[in-house]
Amino acid sequence: MDLTVISGELKEVYLPHFLCLGESLLRDAVKVLHVEDSGVYFEECTLTRFHAKLLDHSFSPKGLLVRRGFTVYYHCETLIYRTLKSHLTLHVYLIPSDKQMKVAVTKKEEKMRSEFILKPEPQCKLQMNGWFTLKALDQTKTSDCNSDITPKELQLIYSTVMPRFFEVFIKDPKEEICLQLMAQQKPVWHASIRQGDYHQMTSTVDGSRETQSSCAVGNRTVSEILLEHLDELESEEMKTFTWHLTQGVKDFKISKSRLENKSRCEVVECMIDHYRTDGAAQLTLIILEKMKMNYLAKQLQEELKVKAQ
Repeated sequence: MDLTVISGELKEVYLPHFLCLGESLLRDAVKVLHVEDSGVYFEECTLTRFHAKLLDHSFSPKGLLVRRGFTVYYHCETLIYRTLKSHLTLHVYLIPSDKQMKVAVTKKEEKMRSEFILKPEPQCKLQMNGWFTLKALDQTKTSDCNSDITPKELQLIYSTVMPRFFEVFIKDPKEEICLQLMAQQKPVWHASIRQGDYHQMTSTVDGSRETQSSCAVGNRTVSEILLEHLDELESEEMKTFTWHLTQGVKDFKISKSRLENKSRCEVVECMIDHYRTDGAAQLTLIILEKMKMNYLAKQLQEELKVKAQ
C-alpha cells in the first residue's frame, strides 16, 4: 500500500482482513508486525469483522500475524460461472472474502466469456487449508444427478495467481440442480441452480453469445455489479441500506420479513426478484444517495448508466 495524506492529520488506519472472529480468544491472538530500524515489535490493534484498526501514526511494512496453536477460520465466498462449453459446465470457486482474489477470478472467467451466476456465500466459517468436496444433487436434494465433478477434492488456499475451482459437467440438466459443498462429510454450503440461472445466453453464428435480456453490462452482470457495491458497505451501513429497503423509497418497498438475516447476495437477489435488474439498479442508486454515499452512487451510475432521480 502507498498511503499519502494530502491534507489534515492522520487519525486511524483500517487494514482489511478476512479472518472469522467469532471467538474472542482469537481477537486477542492477532497482532500487527511493526518493523523499524531500531527493531521489530508487535502492535496492538482493534479488530472489526473486516478490518484491523490501527491508531499508530507512523508507518512501516505491516502484516497481520496469528500466534501458532490456534485454528484459524475465514469468511469465504463461492463464485459460480457458466462456461461456453457444451451442455451445462460450471466453474465453482471457493475463495476467502478477498477483493484481489475476486478480481483474479473475474478476469480469468471474462477471458473465457463465462456467465456469472449470483448465489449466497457460505454462512458458516471455513478453515484455511482445509479440504472440501462438491456434490451435484437433483431437485429432491437426496440423490446425485448425472454429473462429473473435477477435482474430487479442493483445498481452500489464498492465491491470486492461479485461483482453483471445481468443474461441474452435467450432460442433461433438469429443472433444478443443488450444489452442496462438504467438509469432512458435513455440508457447509448449498445453492440451487435453476434453468433461469443458465438460460440467459444464446449462441450466435460465430460462436459468441448474446444476452437475451438487459441483465448484463459488458462482460459483467448487473447482479455482480450491485453486489460489488454492497460489499463496499460496512455492517452498520448495510443495516441502514436494508432499513431503507423495508421503509420504502419512491415506488420501491420490500417487506422486512423478506430481508431478515439475509446476506448481501440474497439482498441483491431479492431486489431483482421484486423489481428486475433495472429497478434494482435504480433502487440501489437512490438508497446510496440517501445514505450520502455519493462516491459509490456516482460509480454505480457510471457503470450501469442509470439515470439519477
